[in-house]
Amino acid sequence: MGVNRDHGVDCPGDTNPGMAIESEICPARLMSPMLRQVTLLIFGLTLIVQAQNKSWDDCQSWSEHYPNYLRQSAAYWVTNRTSQVILGSWLVALPILIQTDSQTSESFQDAALLGADAMLFGEAWGRIYAPLTLVSLTALETWAKPYASSQKYQRLEYVVTTYGTVGVLIQSLKTLTHRLRPDHTTNNSFPSGHTSVAFSTAEITRQLYGNGWGGAAYGLALVTAVQRVQSDRHWLGDVVSGAVLSMTIARALAPGKTEAGTFDIGVSSLPQFDAPLLAISVHLPTVKP
Repeated sequence: MGVNRDHGVDCPGDTNPGMAIESEICPARLMSPMLRQVTLLIFGLTLIVQAQNKSWDDCQSWSEHYPNYLRQSAAYWVTNRTSQVILGSWLVALPILIQTDSQTSESFQDAALLGADAMLFGEAWGRIYAPLTLVSLTALETWAKPYASSQKYQRLEYVVTTYGTVGVLIQSLKTLTHRLRPDHTTNNSFPSGHTSVAFSTAEITRQLYGNGWGGAAYGLALVTAVQRVQSDRHWLGDVVSGAVLSMTIARALAPGKTEAGTFDIGVSSLPQFDAPLLAISVHLPTVKP
């Protein structure tokens, strides 16, 4: 029985604690983070709903608003031109990054860009300090500032939803890709979870508090990204992927950017076809890039 360094989950078959090379996915190890993300998302949204809704009608109104908000954000994520450029460039570059991962990993370790203190900070920032700082700040601001009732909890809802969405997506990709870490400890390397947390925090900060604070948060996120490669915990492709996915998701979920877009999936049929067809309807959001 061994304990995974990132998740602290025991799995049968680990003979060398902390350094086991897995041949199969351990469900307890990989599902534990995903369940944690879902639980935190549900808990956070429940608190927000209870805080802002005083009657059953208010709760019904929120239950109609929130799914529509998610659909509009999904439409923005796949149809906005800036997102398309970022995601398209990532998809083109990813095979090259994967092919050169071994060389770039050695280069990062040889260069030793970060000192010991910066390495410790980068790991801790991407693991807990970034989301804890941002959620606490946004929660305090939500209750302290006299926002209009319709907007009072929108910012906190945005933060909680972004972290939950990014967390579920990243953990799902870790489970599906089953990529071995460069230090040969576990098979959940792709994408980097620490990096995704740090970069989603940076983009949320930019959206809520402007480019100045956002730029500072991106600087801290870069420290986390370098730390993950230099510590031999992730390949460069893992880090770039975590950054791109989390940043674009945080951008798509930002308040005020998704009023007009919709993204609907359903089953329909056409006269010339006997079998039902999966229909996807996308209406472009009328928002600025």
